[in-house]
Amino acid sequence: MVSETKKKANQKKSPDLPPQKTCTRNKKASKVKQVIEISSSYIESIPKPDSYEHNSPKSLLVSHIISKEIIVTTTEKTISDRDTLRTLLPKGLVDQEVLNLLANMLTAEERSISQLAGFWFLPTTVAQYALSWVTRLETVMEYYQHQYMGKIDYLSKIYVPINDMSCHWYLLVVDIHEKRLVLLDSKPHPQRNVARRRNVRKLAIFLEELLLHKSFYQFPFTSKPEISEFLLVVPNDIGEQLLDSNDCGIWVAKWMIDPALSNDYKIHVDNGTRMKIALDLVLGSHNTNRDEIIKLAATNWKNLEAKKKRLVVSSLVS
Repeated sequence: MVSETKKKANQKKSPDLPPQKTCTRNKKASKVKQVIEISSSYIESIPKPDSYEHNSPKSLLVSHIISKEIIVTTTEKTISDRDTLRTLLPKGLVDQEVLNLLANMLTAEERSISQLAGFWFLPTTVAQYALSWVTRLETVMEYYQHQYMGKIDYLSKIYVPINDMSCHWYLLVVDIHEKRLVLLDSKPHPQRNVARRRNVRKLAIFLEELLLHKSFYQFPFTSKPEISEFLLVVPNDIGEQLLDSNDCGIWVAKWMIDPALSNDYKIHVDNGTRMKIALDLVLGSHNTNRDEIIKLAATNWKNLEAKKKRLVVSSLVS
């Protein structure tokens, strides 16, 4: 599990708004200008469809998330505050709660299409149980079966985020139909590749034992998947994260967001991907605070515009 100390350290690496200090009027104006430039650059970095207006909920929320004003979102059993979503700022190492919230959102979307979920999106703690913790399978079922899993009779793929050494995310995709364990890693490491493959095998054994329970089956004739015997596959030519980008969690999130039936696993990650993920998490129907946050974002936007005007006036006076 990513420790609190590591979590705080990762957040410190993220670009932040200027600290509040006693300073002259010109220095204050410079800091306000930085806030405006950061917010504007994010808004401009996100591809804008025709319906994406300057004062739309999306553009307002970009500014609001960056300004780290309030608790951002709450779902059934998953809470994400401003510090969690701030790990989606450039070069931030994505917090495990972001991936947990994403799993919650994608599960809700999958079930809104059909209760017979073909894709299972599991939280990061499942891999932690399997690889590090001594616990009963019944306990894992109690925590996760109802909220994230369904019936194996209709299952196509299982997505499981895995953390390596508290500093790198990679993804296991269990392909039930193709009988493959697909290891997706945006930054392979010669000294860690063997350990990561070993963890995938351990996780496969854990999942196989978990899915032996009869409650996962609707029909008695459905065969139990021998996941530990699946072929381990590491796809080539799927791309690699940029140097010093800390984008491993972003790649994992994008692989989870685009669970197409294709086995290509080629995705595109750019400067706008981080904020698009944040916006999806905030604006999704799973977020019970969505309407309140949009209102607060609008207020925040007006305050930012007021700061712009004061900056212009201050510059003219000086």
